[in-house]
Amino acid sequence: MHGISREILIKDGISCNTVVDQLNEFLLDFDGVLYSDAYQWDIDWIDTLYFSVKQQRPFHIASVYDLLPDQKSKQFDELKLALAESGRYRKHRARDDVGIIAEAFFSVLPSSRA
Repeated sequence: MHGISREILIKDGISCNTVVDQLNEFLLDFDGVLYSDAYQWDIDWIDTLYFSVKQQRPFHIASVYDLLPDQKSKQFDELKLALAESGRYRKHRARDDVGIIAEAFFSVLPSSRA
């Protein structure tokens, strides 16, 4: 799905401890919520990561749909799909996935841009 082979992970990947340390450092003074368009999947993966290093996740993850009025959810989904298929983004790459979500979100709710 992500196009990353086990060999590449072994050769170029970093340890779970390093990932958790980097996440914790990056989010050290963060007391907000991280939003995801697939938060149940993301919670599962993040919790598996933290479990592997015997730590608890020190931040909260919620659904981006909690920020959208019900009537905007379908528009958001349709725009995300169109953006993912536009060729402007590479699917299943964190930076591009975030770009798709952000562009769709701020297009649907332009007054939300900070």
